[in-house]
Amino acid sequence: MTTNPNWPSIAVQVQFSGSTWTDIAGRVQKIDAKRGRQYELTRAQAGSLTLTVDNSDGALDPTNTASPYYPNVILYRPIRVQATWAGVTSTLWSGFVERWPQEWGEAGNHQMTTVVAVDILAALAQKKFDEHLTGELINQLGPTYWWPLERSTAAYQTPERVGGVWNGRVLTYGGNQQVQVGSGNGLTGSPGAGGLEGASIAVFTPQMVGSNVATNASIIRLYSTVNGQALAFPATPWTLTLTLQTNQRSTSNGPAVFLAFEDSGAGNQYLRFAVDPYGFLFIWARDSNGSSYSTSWGVQLGDGSPHVLSIELSGTNPVLYFSVDGGGYGTVSSGNPSGWQFTNLVDLNLGAQWPRNSAADAALFYAYGGLLGHVAWFGGHNYVTAGTFSGATSYPARAVKGLGGDDTSARIANIMSVAGRGSSFTSLGTGDATLESAVIGGKDAAGAILETNDWENGTLFVRGDGQIVFAPRRSRYKPVSAYTLGAGTSYPLTVLALDYDTTKLANVVSVDRRGGINTITTNSASVSTYGTWTKQVSSTGLADDNQSYALGQYLAGRYSAPATRISKAALDPAGNPSLWPLIAGSSSLEINSCVTVQHSPLAGHAVTLQCWVESINYQISPDQFVVSMDLSPTDARTWLTLDDATNGHLDTPPILLSF
Repeated sequence: MTTNPNWPSIAVQVQFSGSTWTDIAGRVQKIDAKRGRQYELTRAQAGSLTLTVDNSDGALDPTNTASPYYPNVILYRPIRVQATWAGVTSTLWSGFVERWPQEWGEAGNHQMTTVVAVDILAALAQKKFDEHLTGELINQLGPTYWWPLERSTAAYQTPERVGGVWNGRVLTYGGNQQVQVGSGNGLTGSPGAGGLEGASIAVFTPQMVGSNVATNASIIRLYSTVNGQALAFPATPWTLTLTLQTNQRSTSNGPAVFLAFEDSGAGNQYLRFAVDPYGFLFIWARDSNGSSYSTSWGVQLGDGSPHVLSIELSGTNPVLYFSVDGGGYGTVSSGNPSGWQFTNLVDLNLGAQWPRNSAADAALFYAYGGLLGHVAWFGGHNYVTAGTFSGATSYPARAVKGLGGDDTSARIANIMSVAGRGSSFTSLGTGDATLESAVIGGKDAAGAILETNDWENGTLFVRGDGQIVFAPRRSRYKPVSAYTLGAGTSYPLTVLALDYDTTKLANVVSVDRRGGINTITTNSASVSTYGTWTKQVSSTGLADDNQSYALGQYLAGRYSAPATRISKAALDPAGNPSLWPLIAGSSSLEINSCVTVQHSPLAGHAVTLQCWVESINYQISPDQFVVSMDLSPTDARTWLTLDDATNGHLDTPPILLSF
């Protein structure tokens, strides 16, 4: 693009390969870029970039093998638009190429390409989450084998996710099958239900929990391949994790075994994990050197809450490690200089101990009763001692509480991380809302992030450099204008239109919350003046009803009367060079900037409005450079914010307590 030499230099760059940016601005004839939202109560929309590009040489044709960019003219290549003014480069728009369409004009003699790109919100919308947070977290870690135990076939097989095959078989002794897979059995209770969101997993219902006499019970024997081979005990290191929930304890029998590595029937090797009669973790082991271990640990598993157990066997002289819910880890040594040596373990069973080929195949003892699911095996990894499965930010700690207790900023960061885009998030402050466990099953990442921001009533937008930015609601309690736009200022507006109507009124606000009550707030004074204007709000993810009620009160007060709004505002730096520092310099205007707009008409009274920038749109061509904005009025009320040095004094005018 050839532009006025007195304008900023414009670069349009594409990452065709690797991390190298290639400038195609010389081909670009027109730029139309948009990002942001219409006003403060709407969600940010996926940004868009449309480029009119001269493609006479066919270099941007994906099928052109002679193109200097071939074979990298493909979809979702990173693209950005930059402007450089006075030695400062500002990124106006960043995203990903969505289309490379081809057109021929002038009787087919002139090839054009209208390149269409979208920003990170559109990319995140393509990331569909698994049915629950736990599944997403496991999948992110890349398990060698994964048995969710969420559904079964007619042959009583259980699914193994990696490779998409069905691996495992239910085996029953003494009568009716005593385990059901994927039949509506979901984790419940608090903390912990959120990570699995009630997903159907396996439930074991033996005739007698923890009995040392074979009674009617079932196990699930896990297989490693689709042809029915039992899981071979692998070389160290390895890590295994599973989720369980039970309050069934054996008061007169032995420990209830929920996980058991068994031998071929001789009974001289095993590695078992159980819930003892007091609900504590019980570890039971014997290896080929005759080393044995049989001890309860003071880690509660039988309290009726969901728990995540992680087990690791690692080291030159292997040591056993375990961690529950990510709370540090315990160590079990064999007492033998060579460490734990298991040479004859041939089965991995869930639900009881039952060595293969045992006498009369009836040695099914110490059966477990309760829920069990998401068994995942990670070969070659020492995830417990490395901290991946132990510590406050580990997978188990996050899964067992479903991210419950997050503030809004932390939740968005977690969702971005789960979606694989953690480095593309910037927070401008800790969120002011406290959230319950995350329900992301069936949602896309963009929707999950945007609804999280809705519960906060915060501000979420895509910055020019492509970062998703979150600003907590308190960031707008004390507006301070960074710029003054309009007549008589250094930043004149070429387009300004005001509006004053009822479309943003809300004087009856209904707020619902998952697991809570539906609160209704009515502003009677507003209703008597303007009639009833109802707004329905979902605060599904808030942790308590008090937050929902406060949100309703805020909205019914904030939007109880019409406000003068700016419906159109535009800057023309091409005709007003003083605007260039605001558009492309060190003090560039950005979404969430606070500005004052003033205008003195030839007739009528002067207008002064303080506003927030909600969107920025660029139209650039060789003879045009226009920046248009959507603006929202600031809240003129003064809020009492107790942790603020200025607005935290009870003897000052603020009478509205912030929430």
